[in-house]
Amino acid sequence: MSLRPFHSVRQFFVLILPFILALLSGCAVRQKVVITVPPPVIKEASPGYQVPGFSYSTNTITMWRGNPQRNFMGTGTIPLHPKILWAVRTGQYFEKTHRYRMWEGLGWSGQVSKLGNRLYAGSVDARLYCLDADTGSTIWTYKASNSIKSSVCLYQDRAIVGSRDHHIHCVNITNGRLLWKKAVNQDVDSSGVVYSNKLYIGTEDGRILCLDPANGRTYWDSKVCYSGNGVESSPTIWGDLVIAGSFNSNLNCLDRLTGKTNWIFASGEDTDSTTVVWSNRLYVGSENGMFYCLTRKARVVWSFKSKKGFWATPALMDGRVYVGGDDGFFYCFNALTGRQIWKFRAGSGIWGSAAAVNGRIVFGSMQGCLYCLDKSGNMLWSLDLGGQIFASPIVVDGVIYIGSRNGYIWAIAEGN
Repeated sequence: MSLRPFHSVRQFFVLILPFILALLSGCAVRQKVVITVPPPVIKEASPGYQVPGFSYSTNTITMWRGNPQRNFMGTGTIPLHPKILWAVRTGQYFEKTHRYRMWEGLGWSGQVSKLGNRLYAGSVDARLYCLDADTGSTIWTYKASNSIKSSVCLYQDRAIVGSRDHHIHCVNITNGRLLWKKAVNQDVDSSGVVYSNKLYIGTEDGRILCLDPANGRTYWDSKVCYSGNGVESSPTIWGDLVIAGSFNSNLNCLDRLTGKTNWIFASGEDTDSTTVVWSNRLYVGSENGMFYCLTRKARVVWSFKSKKGFWATPALMDGRVYVGGDDGFFYCFNALTGRQIWKFRAGSGIWGSAAAVNGRIVFGSMQGCLYCLDKSGNMLWSLDLGGQIFASPIVVDGVIYIGSRNGYIWAIAEGN
């Protein structure tokens, strides 16, 4: 994006007034986003920290939903007075083979990953971005042949991401150079996880793969659904189990070492929501509006039925489940009993997943609002980002990073 200083006091107030009005009146004000930031200062990547042999960290977010059990969403405190640090405009991709559609921004299942002072984000403009976390300046980009909707999985010196070009791509995190890519038979919207030096990821041709993250070599390849049905859900690892939903109305549980089926749970409809493990239970939603709490052996502990479906992955915090639905409501349940504690009307469908950190919850809606609630369901603030939000936020050291479908990636901090 173009970086220009303010030329007058009048221009300054013209630019910031829409954001002030949006904060005062919820999402009633929708303005074209124009962001001016200081000149870029690109820093060297700091080392960060990851657990050896795994793709997760205990102090930052380096993969979809933070860890193999998909229940870690951030660190620090979600801002009470949000201030936009920077916003970076990504490119556009015109896809003739898919309803002649123009793609930009971060799509569903998209989430930023952060290691050191660098951010990694796949965009539906077909590029993988490496950004400076302090300024939003582009350090490098990697070009795929079609849109990237999945979240980046960081492991050792590599970034691994799926694309709609029917490939899994692995690039060097320092310079963006391709290390390997693996061809599959369909899109890859699923986001990978490395567990004990093995990569697990789903594909749209109905497979769950176990690969060597060093070179893409296949350890096992399990077909879990047929007739063009796919796996958009991201695999969850629970000890010796790999769990992922699929288009054929099933939740599939495989042996982590062999890929053999352990059990299949009939969810009733396409299950794109990623399964979350918490307190010896499984939590997952389905596109028929069913939300389930299951035991390790797939026995139903409790369930809930909404009028519309669930695409979002649930967030667990302090014994409560937080999840948004396509019906425009954001729900809070008792994690053990399923009792509905409250629901919040967002006004439009919620496909992105929430980040619940230290007593506050942040999530986006398809009308373009980013909401922050307290654990009692009270809205602390809302921010209109000017475009649909299908992606999911992360919170690292109290800074929110999120992408929207108007092409922007945002960094939002405490303004106080």
